[in-house]
Amino acid sequence: MTMPKGLVGGAETILFYTMFLLWPDWTPWLYTAMASMVVAGIVQRLWWARRNLTNVNDVSIE
Repeated sequence: MTMPKGLVGGAETILFYTMFLLWPDWTPWLYTAMASMVVAGIVQRLWWARRNLTNVNDVSIE
């Protein structure tokens, strides 16, 4: 069982930081977009963890 990847990884972060430097007037909007994607990734991982780890105590080790 492996946790799913998040929406924002290394390449997306580099892309956003490049856009921060290229278009400083758009920085608030870019921050909001990146933060929204990070939050969506957190929610996705929490949903996955709840779905896959709720019955961990029911598993018996033999």
